[in-house]
Amino acid sequence: MDMQQHTLHVTMHTYTMLPHVENAGDTTRLKNNPTKPVKQGGIMASQYMVSNEDSQSITMRYTDMIRQRIQEALVYPATARKDGIEGKTYIKFTIDKNGNLLSAMMIRSSGSSLLDDAALKAIHSASPFPPIPDTIGKERMTFVQGLTFALK
Repeated sequence: MDMQQHTLHVTMHTYTMLPHVENAGDTTRLKNNPTKPVKQGGIMASQYMVSNEDSQSITMRYTDMIRQRIQEALVYPATARKDGIEGKTYIKFTIDKNGNLLSAMMIRSSGSSLLDDAALKAIHSASPFPPIPDTIGKERMTFVQGLTFALK
């Protein structure tokens, strides 16, 4: 059994920075809160439509929900792990009001087609995303997702 620790970092930019994510074995944890595992399955968008919250707060929480969906779909390719391949790639993607993926494209390669393909696959696998909350007031949102594949 492979006892080497593998780390996946997820950084999303929707003109906002969110915490990195580490994937160590079968448990995904927020880097700034290493004792709290992230639950699988995601969160309903309706939980973020609280009338007392301002649009910016709801946008941040919604963006975090999108990041979690991608993090759950992200897989470090076995061949890349075996061959010791590491790297960071950036994917730009747009979703519509209903959470449908409209476009996804790589804007910076990791230098490895295995990692680049895994990053794009994670975006597509996480789709469809939860609908954009009405409070945000947008018909579509564009994100830049940074994905780091690192062996420890």
